[in-house]
Formats: sequence, structure tokens, C-alpha cells
Amino acid sequence: MLAALAVDRDRIADNEAQITQLESSTRGLRDEKDPLSRPHTASQISHLERSILTLRTEKELAQERLSSYKYPVLTLPNELITEILIHFLPTFPKCPPTHGVFSPTVLTQICSHLRRVAVATPALWRAIQVFDRQDAPTIQQQLLSCDIWFSRTRSITLTLEIRAASLPPIGFSSVLPHRAHWQHLKLELDDSSRLRSIIGPMPQLQHLEMRLPSIGGEAVALHDVPLLHAVSLTYIDLAPVILPWAQLTSLILTTVFPREYLPILEQASSLVYCELLIVFTGYLQFPPNVIRLPHLETLILTDKEPRSGRHEQGDQGLLHFIIAHALQRLDVPTRFLGLDPVDSLRAFFSNSGCNLYELAIIGGPIKHSQYVAAFPSIQNLYLDWEDEDDESEDSESLFSV
Repeated sequence: MLAALAVDRDRIADNEAQITQLESSTRGLRDEKDPLSRPHTASQISHLERSILTLRTEKELAQERLSSYKYPVLTLPNELITEILIHFLPTFPKCPPTHGVFSPTVLTQICSHLRRVAVATPALWRAIQVFDRQDAPTIQQQLLSCDIWFSRTRSITLTLEIRAASLPPIGFSSVLPHRAHWQHLKLELDDSSRLRSIIGPMPQLQHLEMRLPSIGGEAVALHDVPLLHAVSLTYIDLAPVILPWAQLTSLILTTVFPREYLPILEQASSLVYCELLIVFTGYLQFPPNVIRLPHLETLILTDKEPRSGRHEQGDQGLLHFIIAHALQRLDVPTRFLGLDPVDSLRAFFSNSGCNLYELAIIGGPIKHSQYVAAFPSIQNLYLDWEDEDDESEDSESLFSV
């Protein structure tokens, strides 16, 4: 059947070319000025017009056959077509590009039926990279594009990615009316004033990811975010940031000092996952109270500059005052464990009462076999060495029991 359709398409193209050529010849004959040739010319014109009529009839018949054919995908229920279109895009909450072959706008350009389905499917438009087009000729065009996407989402919850470098002030005014529907918010800002301009009630917000060199000035507080449970903050002076830490279950803090993360951990008693990229400071100033994280299952500690001062001891007291009896996975640099890493870990496990399933230790001179002997109940125990030229038997990047 598809071969027959291809033949009809070729026939239509050939007919159109012949019709164009014959019509040109007919016009030339009608412009003939020689009175002696008029009878012959009239006969030629009549013959050409009959040929044109025949070709047009053949073209119409071929077009009718093409139009009557139902492509299998167009016979599917709209609900199934919708699922197919949704699977064309990255899994929510990831954002597709707003233009190009991987954008949902492509789905509106295939045929009229798929366009109707795509435009009527809010899930296709719910993950938006605001002002990600560097090739757009005008700000107004990008604003119009954003408005179209927002209008198609209706009242469904949204993912929003905002990069301040490409977002003019007028761009914020276009996204703020939809703040009540934000579910995942990613901000890359270069000015704290922009952050303050979008602060307000976000009743659907569940995940916040923010990169900002410094807040500065007055504190920035997010209070009306009852569903917020996952936060990732990078390159931010956390002192003036006020979040509902106690309700968070996932927290990632990148490039932070102890004075910033310790007060937060004291409040974040609901954490299940915690990842800290810590700036080296040496010995910690112990907080007045032990930090209890009864639900914490994963704790990942990373040294901001792991190759600098390898034999110095960094942030040694961190594990001394954390009690996490539900902990299953721990990643920790050796120099965060003090002079005797094995004893530090043993004390931590004893205080916490946790049954660790996975332990990853970064750097340090202690061999894998020593850790295995000290902690035989840990099923997965890894060493990650920092020195690439270490030739010892334990110098592979990862070791597993």
C-alpha cells in the first residue's frame, strides 16, 4: 500500500510539471499575432487544453486516493498518541529545548491531527527553559514563545529553569504569574535582587536548585513552600538564606563552610539524603548540641580541594557529633576522619548505632584490607585513592569486598 501511495505522489508531481509546461505553451499560442496561422493555432490550443484537462483529472484522482488513506498512527486513540508524544521528550522534570528537533514544537509541525493533540496536551509544555534561545532576533519573540508555552500548560505543575545571563528584567514579569504552579525550580542567578523579585508563595514547589555567588544584604526567606522537600544550593553564602530546613528530606550544599552547614544540619532533622562539598577549614568548632538525623540514609562528604594538603587534617569533628542510626551509605574523605580513621569510624558507628551497607573512603594511607578487618559487616567497602601514580596493590580507583 505504501508503494502505491509513493507512485501516486510521483504521478501528482509529474502531472503538475506537465500542466505547468502545457499552460505556458497555451499562453504562448494565444499571444500569436500572425493572422494566417490562427486556424492552426486554435487547433493546437484546443488540443493542449484537452491534455491539461486530462492531466488535472488524473491528478485529482491520485489526490483522492492519497486523501482517503488512513495512516496507522492517525487511527490510534488520542490518549495513546498523547503517551507516544510524551515519551518523545525527556522524562519530567527534565526540560526539553524550546526549539530544534528535540523540542515539543516539532510535534506540532508533523500534521494537523498531531498538532491538535500536541497543543491540547499540557504535559508536553510543562518543563520550560526560560529565555534559552540565543538565536531569537528579539526579546518580544522570546516573551511570546514563553507565553505560548505557559498558556498550553493550563493549571498543570511546572518545571522552570531560569538563567539570569539570558533573562532580561521583563522576563521575570512573564514567569511570576505562574509561580503558584512551579513544582521544580532551577535558578542560575548573578544578582541577589533577582532572587528577591521572585520570592513569594509557591504552594506546589517540591524541588529547588539554586546557583548564586552571594546573597548579601538582607536575608532571603522562603516560607510559603509547604511541599518543598529537596534543595540544592551552590556557591551561596548561606547565612542570609532562610528555608524550612526541618521539612527537607534531601539536601545538597556545594562549596560551603562549617559555619554555614552546621546550623542547617541542626535544623534538618527529616533528612534522608545529604551531600556536602566542604571547603577545607581544619578543626571544627563543635556546636553545643549533638546533631541527630534519625532518618538519614545517605551521607556524602566531599573535600573542595582534595589534592591540596593531603596530609593535613580537615573538618575532623564532623562525624563526632552526628548521630544517624538509619544510615546505610557513607562517603567520606580520609582527612575528615582525624589521625586514626579506623578509630574515628568505629566511634561514629558505635554512637550512631547504624548498620552501614556501603562505605566509600577517599584517600589516605590505610589499606583496604585493614578496613575490611575492622568493619567485616559492611557489604560494600570502597577506597578511592587520590594519587594516580600509586603503584601499590591497593592503588586501583575502587576496591570492593
